Amino acid sequence: GGGERGRGGGADKGIEGDIKDIDDDYTIVSIDRSGLIGVKSSPQEPANPGNPPVEKSPETPLLDVLRVQINNRGPLSVADYVLTAMSQPDYGYYQKQEVLGEVGDFITAPEISQMFGELIGVWMMTTWAQCGKPNPVHLVELGPGKGTLMRDLLTITRQVQEFQSAVHVHFVENSVGMREKQRDALGVTLSSSGAAPSSTASEKDEDKSPMAEEVVTGTTKEGINVSWHWQVSSLPDDAPLLIVANEFFDSIPVHQFQHSSRGWCEVMVDVDYAHDTQDHLRFVLAPSPGPSTMAYLGADPETRKRLVERIPTSHRGDWENMEEASSSSSSS
Repeated sequence: GGGERGRGGGADKGIEGDIKDIDDDYTIVSIDRSGLIGVKSSPQEPANPGNPPVEKSPETPLLDVLRVQINNRGPLSVADYVLTAMSQPDYGYYQKQEVLGEVGDFITAPEISQMFGELIGVWMMTTWAQCGKPNPVHLVELGPGKGTLMRDLLTITRQVQEFQSAVHVHFVENSVGMREKQRDALGVTLSSSGAAPSSTASEKDEDKSPMAEEVVTGTTKEGINVSWHWQVSSLPDDAPLLIVANEFFDSIPVHQFQHSSRGWCEVMVDVDYAHDTQDHLRFVLAPSPGPSTMAYLGADPETRKRLVERIPTSHRGDWENMEEASSSSSSS
């Protein structure tokens, strides 16, 4: 179920609501539920009693998960909502069997032509040579999809055996289903010891949480070591990193802030109980600037823009750590 910006509504009984017109086109409702932890909300009245009731869109198991989180903790940040929708272990979008390719929802350049991955491979070898041909070198892909890009990349780099013998491939991936496709694409046999002592020929029993610490390792039939990481913070820092990310950064969850007469308030996702919309969720605005405003925008945020987005601190810290590791390894 999706949210809808631009529709006001009555607040739950007993919940302090603040309806503030932002402009002529829409109204954002801000509800403070901070005192309702563990308390379920009662249904709202229709936003406009004169509108006829509308049948809600079909419910999904993921919607149930989101609704429980919101009812127990209050509205979610856009970042938490997107992260759950994408990566929830059982019902998240990227846990689906097919999201990429002709039978999926979208297609990316590596799935259209092998030339894309081969060209990236040529660039990788050129960059490696310019760095002095370090051995080892870590070849990292963020959000590797089906593993098609890396498969095509390694196919072209076979022509330079010195490069292939130096490479250790690393995938940063939090979908178990995608990991299986990546293993199949590269023909990887997982190790039963080393960085992932509990891993066997299948990952079905491993911790499926995106925050898991375990690094799963394996080897291709050509002898190339391949590792899977839940986060970039677990990437090694003992050698240079060559990093590729295709259509990855546009899917990173972000915190969203709206500028209003009350200052910069965070946009949240709330349950929509109104009877005159088919949506189950809606966007609301926090009643006032909170700790998140200070954490992500600072004491004196930019005021010329009306809407800003910020990467969550945990992700930003990961990128900073990766950049420092890459820089230090390159300099050594």
